[in-house]
Amino acid sequence: VEATYAQANRLAAQAKQYGQAGQASEAFYSVRNLRNVRDSIRNAVAQIKAHSENVRQHRDETRQLHEQTTALQATASAAAQARTQAMARPQHIAICEALELEALQQERKLASEAAELRTQITQEALALAKAQTVSEREAELAANVDVVNLAPPPKPPEQALRRSFYFAAPAHFPLRGFGPRGDVYDLHGALIYEDMEFAFNENGDYEITFRVGTPAVPTTLKLQFIVDCGEGTTPFPLTLEPLYFPAATVEHREIHPAVVRGHSEILRRRFTEIADVRRDGTAQFGFGLRVLGRTEDYQPVAR
Repeated sequence: VEATYAQANRLAAQAKQYGQAGQASEAFYSVRNLRNVRDSIRNAVAQIKAHSENVRQHRDETRQLHEQTTALQATASAAAQARTQAMARPQHIAICEALELEALQQERKLASEAAELRTQITQEALALAKAQTVSEREAELAANVDVVNLAPPPKPPEQALRRSFYFAAPAHFPLRGFGPRGDVYDLHGALIYEDMEFAFNENGDYEITFRVGTPAVPTTLKLQFIVDCGEGTTPFPLTLEPLYFPAATVEHREIHPAVVRGHSEILRRRFTEIADVRRDGTAQFGFGLRVLGRTEDYQPVAR
């Protein structure tokens, strides 16, 4: 438009110079029209620029609004998620509490069942031990009782097998004495001499033969024999009745031959199993309560 307007001015000036007034007037009208068009175009361009600016501003505002909307949507989403979590938190807490309560109940139930099981096992063990004890006791009682229909009849003494154990060493029971100054010393006391014999047969009859020397005071011997049936077994005792020997009539000791006879069922049952016999005992010297008018018991005892 500017170039056309400049060219029209030049043409109008040339036409006026050469005297072409009509053409010049027409050129001026054309130029004026072009000027109007130029002004219109300028106005349109200005409006377009203003519109473009408005559009740009609207676009910026739209972008800002979009960003704000996006931010608001994110905030709303976060708020909704937080609200959902906040709403779900009590449920989670309730669920956790319910699970903890259930676990505690299960634990208590298992502990109760374990206690009941331990009690049952203990009762069964006690019952089993009691049954075993009763069974062993019954077996022992059955072994100690002679059943007439089952036990073999005893053989005549001259036909029954016989076993003997000899004690080669003597057994001394010293008598304790006291000197004028309170000195303590041992007197001869009682003495079982060598070759004491412990004999028994398969019928359970036993015979103990020995010689004993006693002092000038009454002497009471209390003897016991320990019978051992070998490795892995428990020795059992055989206790004799107290043996009384009167006081010697002279200062020197008296020698008494002694024979003790008796019967023992355990000797009969264990006749072939007996491996060894040991002896033990005590001696009591003095009259003790057998003397009338005595208030004290004079019983010096020594092994």
